[in-house]
Amino acid sequence: MDLCLKSSSPFLGNYDSCYESFRENVSSCPCVEDQTQKEPGDVSILSILHDVSQSYVMSGDGSSKISAEIEEQKRGQVMFAKHAIIKEKLYLFGTGTKIAILFECSVIEIAEKLIYNRDERAEALSITEGSQALICFSENSNECEIFDGRTSRRTLNSTFTHDLGGLGYYKGQPTSVGCQSTNNKKTETLTASGWTTLPDFPENYASHNLIGLKNGGMILVGGYNAVGYFSRIWQLKDNRWTKLGDLQTAHGLGSAIFTGNSIYVFPGGPKTENEHAIQRIDFTAGEDFLQTQIIGYHSGWYKYPILLETSAYYCRY
Repeated sequence: MDLCLKSSSPFLGNYDSCYESFRENVSSCPCVEDQTQKEPGDVSILSILHDVSQSYVMSGDGSSKISAEIEEQKRGQVMFAKHAIIKEKLYLFGTGTKIAILFECSVIEIAEKLIYNRDERAEALSITEGSQALICFSENSNECEIFDGRTSRRTLNSTFTHDLGGLGYYKGQPTSVGCQSTNNKKTETLTASGWTTLPDFPENYASHNLIGLKNGGMILVGGYNAVGYFSRIWQLKDNRWTKLGDLQTAHGLGSAIFTGNSIYVFPGGPKTENEHAIQRIDFTAGEDFLQTQIIGYHSGWYKYPILLETSAYYCRY
């Protein structure tokens, strides 16, 4: 795989044969299983940090956290990037119009570009059953585009700006909440006819994470404003906002991933040494809120970790 990638030009089409061969080999490995119902101990999550030397693979129950050997083709590709899965490949959308992809254990910049300049306030979400990504926003921008792995095209812009307002699924539709630059509480969801306004969020902050549930509801975790970081967990369901509970410690500027019956929350802030907590939010099989617990810690302050559910042995040598 490594030899194939190094001999390819940076256009994505030239990488496809390398990736497909690698994917076929991985899928036949006995350590990769299709599990529809996963216990935390069965989950492994790769966390790529902007200091890639500190990246790791962690088990969902916190019993294992081992360094992962990730390389950046160019320094700074991971810093402030937002990410999404497209056709089973992990894409990173960095500052400007640059796009990178994770091939095996290397982050490689590709020749394809976004249409709009993006910054760390942008958001990205896998859409259309993982075949495309929706990329929206930057500071004071409501511009959106759709990238399919080869080309990017303009799509409907939101009514309000939602920089650092997150992107997640509500009733199967991409949705964003709040805004860092304008301090609005607006909730908008993208339908076939355009962005539609939903009930305002009760709080006034951004830098949270949005996670869609299978029942159509959406969870909002943490957040940040001029006052500080927040630990609250909110749910939007049946067009009503309800507070479900709290994280063990405050959280913002981070990332989250939903698998099994749990949401795994990887912190960006606060900067306080003892508050870089990695937390798990557990739900019942019916997706009722159950509990939160700390399962580990970052070694430092890392904004927007890049998360990928993978095998326990990914990039570990």
